[in-house]
Amino acid sequence: TVAMRRITLSSVEPALVLRKLERFAAAPGRGNLSLMASGLLSRGGSCCARVGLAGWLGAACAAAGGDPVYIPLIPEEVYLYSLAARLDGLMLSGSNSDIDPIHYDEEPHLRLGHVIEERDKTDLILLEFAEANNLPLLAICFGAQSLAVARGGTLIQDLPSERANILKHDQGVPYSRPSHQIKIAADSILAKLAGGETS
Repeated sequence: TVAMRRITLSSVEPALVLRKLERFAAAPGRGNLSLMASGLLSRGGSCCARVGLAGWLGAACAAAGGDPVYIPLIPEEVYLYSLAARLDGLMLSGSNSDIDPIHYDEEPHLRLGHVIEERDKTDLILLEFAEANNLPLLAICFGAQSLAVARGGTLIQDLPSERANILKHDQGVPYSRPSHQIKIAADSILAKLAGGETS
């Protein structure tokens, strides 16, 4: 019997994703790696009209020996718990939406972006399950914001108007080009996966 390893992916640079997946799959005690993506992006209008992820996300998972599995935005606890119970890990991807500030007890800022209620609720339900069941988690971009909110944190709704001297966070095309440097906590799992403290 082969143990299945499932995680979710986001809109990050494809080669970097593949390298991280290969390291995950090659770790001692790891079986096949499968991808589970909650990061469905809205492409204008209602998220129910059309949602999707970049095709290379599944391709990167498959190239690392996994079986891609995607989670639709159906924010129903029974359904999501049943699905998540079959997974060995979870990755929450980015989104081109903002989290509704109602989830952290704030009123919406004038420059708050559009909100996709189904994405917010789906992430928060999955995070509740992951925390309760010690499910390995990697949260990227919007997913990291969901994680912060799920753990009782708040968000800066509009960086340019609320903070001075901010860095450029949305690099635009080509999306494979890094926006800015980061410093990773030395003893973290991320530092081990990235091979260092800076990126």
